[in-house]
Amino acid sequence: FDVVQEMYPVGRARQVRFTVDVPSETMVVADVRGITRALRAVLNNAVAHAETLVAVSATIDPKRARLTIADDGKGFSDEALLYAKDRLWKGDAARSRGSGAGLGLAIADAIATGWGGSLSVGNGESGARVELAIPLASTPPHRIDRD
Repeated sequence: FDVVQEMYPVGRARQVRFTVDVPSETMVVADVRGITRALRAVLNNAVAHAETLVAVSATIDPKRARLTIADDGKGFSDEALLYAKDRLWKGDAARSRGSGAGLGLAIADAIATGWGGSLSVGNGESGARVELAIPLASTPPHRIDRD
């Protein structure tokens, strides 16, 4: 929620709105800075290529939280589906509106795989769809009190 809220000014400037459907109490194996950076990268990409909407949703399976960021832009070309996670790759004419360096999805992928998760790119019913799969914490964190 915090990262999406951070993106509101960028979205508002482009007349892009956000929807968020994420369970509030989910514990994953990730550090806050890393997950924030990965989400920022994916959201920046989605906002840059959306026509009017970026939708953030999550599902939980027995081992992973699956965070999906979808936009209503033109979607990924066939070539982009192969190379979008490669560092410095920017050859996608279908999503040429962005002005980035071609690092965002590569960074998000490296962070997700570093936690034992994954990042996948695809197209939804309308526009692009990026999924971050992050392992769930096996046990809830516990508090250690010091005397």
